[in-house]
Amino acid sequence: MDRQRGVALLRQFDAQCAIELEVGIPSSTVADDDRTTRFLGLRIDREKLMTAFLFDPNHVADENGRHDLKGSSKKDLNYDQIKYRDVVPDGKDMRDVSGSEVLDYGCDDSIVTAHLAVLYIAIMECEQTWAFYETNEIYFEKALLDSFIKGIPLDYERLSELRAEDEALYAKTDDTLRGLLVEHCSGINEDGFRTLWSEIEQFERKKLEAKKKEPSEIAEKLKDKAADIFKLCAFDPLRPPTVKAKQGDINAVAKKLNLPGVRSVKEDWVVRYHAGIMQQAEAGAEITSQQREFLDYLKAAVEDGSDEAIAALEAWMGEYVGQDKSMWSGDQLNARSPKQMACLFYGKMGLPVLVRNQPPKKGKKSQREIFELEGAPSTNENALRTWMTHLPKEDWRYQAIDCALTLRAVNTRISLYYDPYPLWQSPIDGRIHPQIKNCGTITKRPSGTSPNVFQVSKTKDEGHVRGVYQSQSWDQEGVEPELIVSIDFEQQELVILAGESNDANLRACYTGPREQRRDVHTSTGVTIYNIRNPEKTQVDYLGFKALYDNKLGEDDPDLTKRPQPVRKVYAKRTNFLATYGGGPGGLARKLIVPKEIAIQFLDAFFASYPGVKDYQDRCAAFARAHGYIQTCFGNRRHLNYVLDENKGMASSSERQAGNYPIQGGAADVLKIVLREYVKQDIAKRFSCTLLAPIYDELVLSIPISQIWLCLEALADIMEMELPGLNISLSTSVSIGKNWGTQVEMGNRPAKEAFEAVIYDILHPGENRYEAYLKQFKKAA
Repeated sequence: MDRQRGVALLRQFDAQCAIELEVGIPSSTVADDDRTTRFLGLRIDREKLMTAFLFDPNHVADENGRHDLKGSSKKDLNYDQIKYRDVVPDGKDMRDVSGSEVLDYGCDDSIVTAHLAVLYIAIMECEQTWAFYETNEIYFEKALLDSFIKGIPLDYERLSELRAEDEALYAKTDDTLRGLLVEHCSGINEDGFRTLWSEIEQFERKKLEAKKKEPSEIAEKLKDKAADIFKLCAFDPLRPPTVKAKQGDINAVAKKLNLPGVRSVKEDWVVRYHAGIMQQAEAGAEITSQQREFLDYLKAAVEDGSDEAIAALEAWMGEYVGQDKSMWSGDQLNARSPKQMACLFYGKMGLPVLVRNQPPKKGKKSQREIFELEGAPSTNENALRTWMTHLPKEDWRYQAIDCALTLRAVNTRISLYYDPYPLWQSPIDGRIHPQIKNCGTITKRPSGTSPNVFQVSKTKDEGHVRGVYQSQSWDQEGVEPELIVSIDFEQQELVILAGESNDANLRACYTGPREQRRDVHTSTGVTIYNIRNPEKTQVDYLGFKALYDNKLGEDDPDLTKRPQPVRKVYAKRTNFLATYGGGPGGLARKLIVPKEIAIQFLDAFFASYPGVKDYQDRCAAFARAHGYIQTCFGNRRHLNYVLDENKGMASSSERQAGNYPIQGGAADVLKIVLREYVKQDIAKRFSCTLLAPIYDELVLSIPISQIWLCLEALADIMEMELPGLNISLSTSVSIGKNWGTQVEMGNRPAKEAFEAVIYDILHPGENRYEAYLKQFKKAA
């Protein structure tokens, strides 16, 4: 592919379909793998973004699941791109090749990107998706660029407090768990050993047989392995390390102190070692108090040579090393280690195998799959919660499992928030600058990184981390105070399902006067409750609602028969899983109930909304006939495996066919909202900053004086009617001083309600909003 032809093609692309951005993004902020090319000041759309509109997600993925420009070039243009090593020999770099060669290599990506763009646009024109792409996708970056440049202030002091609280919780919980294990697991649990070894033995045998080992060698290795596992079926309490005044231990301590090791523990060597480090300190080298103490104890022990001096050195080293429990002997109980957790739960505690690991959905088969074995006994959260449902709360194993869940949750918060967040703090402005990627998922929804704001959960355990996210005015003086405001779609995906399925009962939950609509989870809960309580008088919607509102019928030991968990947990999760085409196996694992009960829950859902099953069947039939499925906006997802001979692959594609119009439709809605956010100049009109689009909500920082007007404008944009479905989306508002302490205000609150909430936020302890609600209800 010569350069003249490539340049001509770029110019042709410039004239036909390049889209000029009003704001430039510095090339340093664009990742190399985004394949963003610029020509004559215009930005050429990323081929990776376009492939999200065109192909099955696996179309341009390599064997590791990564999307790659070179892969697209080969698959779609049948062109092998220039590789770096084709230009630069081993041991050389770009400085060692000619300018012409560098130019050829540098232009190759640009030329291929242009070729792919022209090809992809032609395909998108044929599939009638180019108009949506051209009209909406270009606004995604414009809407979020302001937030990326400004950054988001975090309360790092509060983050440190949360870390300290969690570390204290971890230490306390770890002590409780160890106390239970000392009391109940000091001896070998032979039943636990048999359970654990029966699972390990068949897998280890298959591995050895695959390596063509002799039967006698296999037997010997399995015998040794069994002996090792047998020892692990008793709890070994932690013991502080024994440290001696020997060269190996002394050098281990020196290494932990970031000091060089000693070559010998003879007096002359140690004296010179001590003197040399002290001379460096006098010359300006930094030395800590702990380093100085260690050196002094070491010198005194060698020079004095008495038992007291040596004991003093050993005591100091033992105390220092003992502060790090990872250096202790005994069972570490690392909650992040599946092997250690398997030995704990199955070997020491003797728990039965109730949940197994599922095979990977993508990529290479696991070894257990290759050996045609069941999944390994699971130690994930679902397995732990399943055990808890089979144990009385008074059982020590229930308490131990609860401790393990707490340790795991703390570890998760440490790895997601406490460790990485300080590293993402900008040295220039002290803020974080999260990156949000358009079409980051297979349904074309965004994803995040550096840090990933989508990971900041609002669940009970992790929701307090949202409280460190502050408004734009938090770290500024002399500006109008701002609040964090979230405006989200109310049950967006279920609304889309109601429109797509045209089920009368489901539509009744989202159409007509708001005060006459039924709650979708309560509607499903009625059917579940009646199925699970055949011996009781069957209730209708209002009867079940009365039971739920008044907290009646909560004395049944079976949670699946109580109105509160039926509506809050079982009906809600069944609604969403059924919406995505999930089956009874997945629902049973999610809800931790027997598969037979999960079947009853799904039967209840489809009995409540019979049109949904017909919709899913129609989607599967359409996908089998056409090879793709589309949203109400006309955007497609190609399903290459819907007719695959592998029934599992075909079945998965059929489920995706029912799921994509919902999740893909939600992604399309977000792109339209962001387009209008830019075109209506919301940021400038109301001096606000769109911090991030988190799934079905927009999170903004808005000056107090502009909040009500801004949210009214956003609600007008977001409460759109879905094309061809004769149903509209609705919004709900939350507002707070930070992202974690927000007041939920519902759909389009009155201006007076906003004023009351803002007053309460600015004047803690006041309850004007509560008084407003009481007055409003009284008037109603």
